[in-house]
Amino acid sequence: MYALSRGKGVPREAREALGKVRALVEADRARGVSVRLESARIGLEGETRLCAEYEDAAAAARAYARASALVEGVDLVNLVAGPCASGPPPPPGKQEQEEKP
Repeated sequence: MYALSRGKGVPREAREALGKVRALVEADRARGVSVRLESARIGLEGETRLCAEYEDAAAAARAYARASALVEGVDLVNLVAGPCASGPPPPPGKQEQEEKP
């Protein structure tokens, strides 16, 4: 998940969505789900990349579906299914949804 900005910092709604997705992943971890969570600032205005890698594909799919619902319609949030990778964020815009979490 990426929380991005347009030159004025990450909007409140995007920061809140990031926090909700982080809480979702932490709740899974607290229930014993095997998940690795990384967070990194990727810009000067608070832009952030949050990456969760689930060991179990079914748990990953459930988490992705719940995260998608949490960020739906939130501007400057980009939810991407795929492996955690470093590098520049995808361009801002609509969420990208892929088949494989």
